[in-house]
Amino acid sequence: MSSVVVASSSFGHGATSYAVVVKLTRTLMIIPICMGLALWRARQSLTGGGERPRLGGHRGVQKTCRQSTTRPT
Repeated sequence: MSSVVVASSSFGHGATSYAVVVKLTRTLMIIPICMGLALWRARQSLTGGGERPRLGGHRGVQKTCRQSTTRPT
């Protein structure tokens, strides 16, 4: 059970019922939001909507990582 639902149980049965509905509504809203973001990103990549952000932070960090790699001779 969710901590929100457990905490609402101290206020009575009515509050618990309301908390369950709110919790389930919030949980179910994740699905359409993720689908919408996925479609938006797919459409953006098809139309060339800009450069995708790099994972891993600042370019300077990646540059120093590349410089520090040595190959065995």
